[in-house]
Amino acid sequence: SLLEKNNFDNKNIHFLIAGDGTLKNKLITEIKEKQIEKYLTFIGNIKNIPEFLSALDIYIQPSVTEGFPLSVLEAMASRLPIISSNAGGLKEMIIDGENGMTYKSEDISKLDKTMHKMLNLSIEDRKEFGSNAYNCIKINYSIEKVAEKYKAVYFQ
Repeated sequence: SLLEKNNFDNKNIHFLIAGDGTLKNKLITEIKEKQIEKYLTFIGNIKNIPEFLSALDIYIQPSVTEGFPLSVLEAMASRLPIISSNAGGLKEMIIDGENGMTYKSEDISKLDKTMHKMLNLSIEDRKEFGSNAYNCIKINYSIEKVAEKYKAVYFQ
């Protein structure tokens, strides 16, 4: 586990874990056993997404499999720097080093390195990732662009 090592160089780190997936109870038990609960809060399903996103400094999407996650689009629209795996549609949304940072899905040590890399950036550099993510949304995921993509698929 990343947090067992406790190697965040005295940075003030706290993870908010959203959602109520099938692994939640298993994870809670494991976290208590490893005595790392001071680093984590499980917050369940999010009712007010803009408020939740405004409380974050970095958004992490550690998916093993993924379709096209709207949650990442919402984080990008909120100008958050993104760390994501390269699973499914994420590799089309997040371009490593441009609008976020990516790592190979299921490579926990690479996720750890990527988190440290993001945390060691200046606030300005993290904001630049967030601005680039926002601009990516405006250019590639406007309602007009999405409509064009649907037309291309359904009206060939």
